Amino acid sequence: MRNKTFDPDEALLGALSAFWQGGFERTSMPKLLDSMGIGRASFYNAFDSKRDVFIKSLDLYLENVGAHLSRLIADAKDSDCAVAALIDGVLGVANRPGRSTTDWRGCLIGNTALELGTVDQEIVDRLRLGVEVLRGHRNEASGP
Repeated sequence: MRNKTFDPDEALLGALSAFWQGGFERTSMPKLLDSMGIGRASFYNAFDSKRDVFIKSLDLYLENVGAHLSRLIADAKDSDCAVAALIDGVLGVANRPGRSTTDWRGCLIGNTALELGTVDQEIVDRLRLGVEVLRGHRNEASGP
């Protein structure tokens, strides 16, 4: 068996960016491979399928969104400031340009729900976890 000549975690970050920008269906394999910085053989040696990479990318996003939201509200002096920080932070990430300065990525959870929410129960279940993370931070921001 050959050694992997790439960092799978870095490749998944590239895949996350591609999927966030284009969604699952509109992200072609050539685009995905380019964003991951790997070739087709390396891809299939490390991952089962495009869907497998999408799910792993979505999981990566969900693992990191909670920490990101916590950092946004860590220094808020009151619940109003915490809510404002959350809104500004979420919009800042959603509007962060990809390869084009006119790109709008939107919310990955919402984008994925719209695209795959009626056809893939496994992804819907993961999205529900993501929504719970967001609800937890909303409750944390609004205080007791």
